[in-house]
Amino acid sequence: MKFRVFVVFILFVIGCVTAGCSASLAEESKTIAEKNKYIQLQNEEGENESNEKEEIVKDDELGVEKYTGYFLKTESQYFFISAQENETFYKDEPVKISSPSWIEDTTVDFNGLSNGDKIEVAIFQIGDTEPRDMPVYGMELIEDGTLDNISNDVIRYLAELGYRVIND
Repeated sequence: MKFRVFVVFILFVIGCVTAGCSASLAEESKTIAEKNKYIQLQNEEGENESNEKEEIVKDDELGVEKYTGYFLKTESQYFFISAQENETFYKDEPVKISSPSWIEDTTVDFNGLSNGDKIEVAIFQIGDTEPRDMPVYGMELIEDGTLDNISNDVIRYLAELGYRVIND
C-alpha cells in the first residue's frame, strides 16, 4: 500500500512539474515584454533602488530569429518571400505573415509596404501549413522595391493556391 501511495505521489509531482514547464513561447514572450516595459519605466523615472539601470532583454535572448526577404501583398494575405536559401527557408519561398495578436505592444503594420520592398523580419516560429505561415515580432524596411523583385514562379504558385497579387 505504501508503495502505491509513493508511486501516485511521484506521478503527481511529475505531472505538476511537466505542466509548469510547458509554458508556451507566446506567454513567455508576453511576460518578457511586460518586464521590459516595467524596467524601461523604472529606468526612465529613476525608481530603480540600486541606481543601476537594468538591462532590457534582447531579441536574441528570446529566441527571435531575423531573416531578409521581400514583401508581397495579395487580396487576402501578406507574404514574406525568402531572399536566399538557408536553414529555415528555401530561396523564393512564400510565407504568410501576420502580426502576433497575443503579444502586447508588438503590432507590426504592413500597410506602408509595397510589393517587392526588401524587409527584415524577426520571428519566433513558423507554421507548417502550405504555404507556411509565421507571426512577425518585428520588421524593418531595408529598401524600397518593385514587383520585379518577386519571381514570376512565386506569383504563379500563389495564384494556383488562390492568392491574387495586388498591383500597387
